[in-house]
Amino acid sequence: MRIALAWLDLADPTDRVIARSLAVELRRRGHAVCLVGPRRRRAEAARGMSGGFPVYRVGPGEGPAVRQLRGIHAREGVDVWHCHAFGRSHRAFTEAARLGRWPLVVSLHLVLKDYLAFLGGVRGLRGLIAGSSHVALPNEAARAEFLRLCPEWRRRSSAVYYGTPAPADAARPRRAKPYVLSVARLAPYKGQDLLLMAFAKVLDEKPGLRLVLCGRDQLGGALKVFARTLGLDGRVAFTGEASRARVQALLKGCDFVVLPSRRENFPLAALEAMAAGKALVASATGGLPELVRHGVDGLLVPPNDADALAARMLELAGDPALRRRLGRAARRRSGAFTWAAAARLYEALYARAAQSRRSAGGTRSKK
Repeated sequence: MRIALAWLDLADPTDRVIARSLAVELRRRGHAVCLVGPRRRRAEAARGMSGGFPVYRVGPGEGPAVRQLRGIHAREGVDVWHCHAFGRSHRAFTEAARLGRWPLVVSLHLVLKDYLAFLGGVRGLRGLIAGSSHVALPNEAARAEFLRLCPEWRRRSSAVYYGTPAPADAARPRRAKPYVLSVARLAPYKGQDLLLMAFAKVLDEKPGLRLVLCGRDQLGGALKVFARTLGLDGRVAFTGEASRARVQALLKGCDFVVLPSRRENFPLAALEAMAAGKALVASATGGLPELVRHGVDGLLVPPNDADALAARMLELAGDPALRRRLGRAARRRSGAFTWAAAARLYEALYARAAQSRRSAGGTRSKK
């Protein structure tokens, strides 16, 4: 089949990992793949290549974008479209798919509680998925949330887990002092303010520990101000958005990893930390309890609980043997989540979408 993976922004780290990882596995299974996403900056080329895959960037304006998308459909001879819904407008893609009656699978990568208003409520959500033969969610918790809103989709929805990101080449950084690492965009739902409060408590017993926050700052420097308010000057490092090699290097050097999210989907950062053999403290929210088994391959805490977070961090900071045991188990656990498995599941959904559209008299699939 000829498969178009859309609406992916390759400038975003999460989109980029999902797009390239899935495209590689689908190519291994004999499919032709192109990547389609929004054009964010004028300097971006409308057409190019990335990792051996054709990349199309569709410009602003719903009408022109719809025309561009329909042109891509014809040029690439697309058999099935796979729309990946993140926190951005999908109106142009949805309209193009409707007009073309394209065979379509939709993956919702959203914490729906956060993004439902942006989508236009349940009506907007239903509009996004209306032309799809199947809706995929990255974990069972997300699917349950989706079905509370759209119960009629029970038979046409499923959980398809992300795969563990492929490791990047990275040398272990020189380390003068032990540090704890958190990798996530700096945003309210990611809970780094809770982490700073917890870390201030940890320092009372572990004054030599440091904290590194790695991720794009979406709060305009507010967390740095908060860290100073808590008296954490010199104890917390903010790296900003980092390359995957840099993240891998930070993972290699840290004592353990913390993900203090208030709400979460199925964070690739957790899989990456576990694949690196690092003990993990994470909030028991979203799909994280489906990935991390408390006391077996990581530690879970209630979301929004800085005291519980501090207690688990102190537990790991003071017990190297526990860190090693959890880290070894985490590495084994991460091996259960692969992009090859995701590609096999998606392949079946693509075939069903193409057959369903043919039966309905829509776009013909090109063999």
